[in-house]
Amino acid sequence: MPDDAGRCAKRNRSAHGPGDLPVGEVLPCNRAARANSRYDRCVTRYDALVETLRAEFPGFRIVRKDRSPLHKAIHYALCALTLGRMTSYLDAFQTTIGRTIYVTSDWDDWDPDRRYVTLRHEAVHLRQFRAFSVPGMAVLYVLLPLPMGLAWFRASFEKAAYAESIRAAAEVWGHAY
Repeated sequence: MPDDAGRCAKRNRSAHGPGDLPVGEVLPCNRAARANSRYDRCVTRYDALVETLRAEFPGFRIVRKDRSPLHKAIHYALCALTLGRMTSYLDAFQTTIGRTIYVTSDWDDWDPDRRYVTLRHEAVHLRQFRAFSVPGMAVLYVLLPLPMGLAWFRASFEKAAYAESIRAAAEVWGHAY
């Protein structure tokens, strides 16, 4: 009989592309925990969603924010603009731009179900970027009607994404969550 646990562990490695997050993580194949899953018992929901997003968005990537020169620059700009009050940009927020989701440095330490729920949220933003383009999203999300005002577009985009987060959390942890 083939070593099923070995095959499962091999398939459960993080599904990131070259140059993105390191593969590193190996998850055990827990048949009991995945018995009611609609996915292959050895593939997490997260892995399945990453593959779905790769098919839907050619060029899709997951990249650590602390390894991105752009996000380091945004971090320092936010620190300067807020007089040092916004210091958690690199450590506390996942950010989507175009077909790339920028994640915090602890992303690979998260439970796959937590990453799945967060990735469902970020997938909404991927679709928004596809609909409005990167320049369009920059204007709508960042500039209108100005970050200091009532950012209606930002609120609308996030409302749609958080509604998806709630649906995903209910799917993973139940409606009582």
